[in-house]
Amino acid sequence: MTTRADNECKGCTASVHVSESQLAVMEQSTVTSEQGMSEQAAQELYKERLAICRTCDGFKYGTTCKYCGCLIPLKAKVASATCPYPFEPKWLR
Repeated sequence: MTTRADNECKGCTASVHVSESQLAVMEQSTVTSEQGMSEQAAQELYKERLAICRTCDGFKYGTTCKYCGCLIPLKAKVASATCPYPFEPKWLR
């Protein structure tokens, strides 16, 4: 039976670790898919979002938001995406 510490995502186990190469493949798939047609965030905004997430207590495994389960390096690139932090989104734009 898999157990998890209190500070880990409630729906995830250790198998959610995603490597840089896996992220690159997912990013490329997103760009070429229909969803990839959505407006992408400017590079400055993308970096700003990643910096905010890296200081958040909900940022897990170096890639994942515990509040929404999204892979942040991919979500932060979507211009219309929002921060799911409960009651106080941390992304300002």
